[in-house]
Amino acid sequence: DRASRRRSALADGFTKWFANRHPDWTDIAVAIDRPQPGLSSDTLMLEVESAVTSERYVARLPPLGETVFPDYDLARQAKVQNAVAAHGIPAAQVVALEIDPGWIGASFALMPRVTGHTLTTNPPYLTSGWLAEQSAEKQRAVIERFVSTLAAINRLPVEDLGLCDLTGGGPTLPG
Repeated sequence: DRASRRRSALADGFTKWFANRHPDWTDIAVAIDRPQPGLSSDTLMLEVESAVTSERYVARLPPLGETVFPDYDLARQAKVQNAVAAHGIPAAQVVALEIDPGWIGASFALMPRVTGHTLTTNPPYLTSGWLAEQSAEKQRAVIERFVSTLAAINRLPVEDLGLCDLTGGGPTLPG
């Protein structure tokens, strides 16, 4: 529910989760930033401070309400992300997958946060934001990298990815 997605409730839940996961971390404080919501996930930027470490993560949660996908399977997403990353594709590796919604009110995937830009859907990234403000050459380079990455994904040896046990899911395929 929406109340469980308030920053204070999320910060409290993540603080308890990190304390449980890392008993050697003491005096844990979690700050949460919420970028513009996407269409397929609820994304949170986490700054985790403790007496022994300072870490930055991205947490991906199932969206509230209607989604663009007929089912939302974080475990499947994590398996695919980690498999393609292991084969050299620039994908965020999932370092933790929590399926127990008791911690923050939802399951979540946790990934290291890297510095960079995200593309927004509202306003559309083609008409507003950092990419739209770049030169035509820079825009072309970004799109060419994107297409090159898609081509590299399509060249991956499917049988070596360890994903053959995954089914399509959704309304017409067994999941």
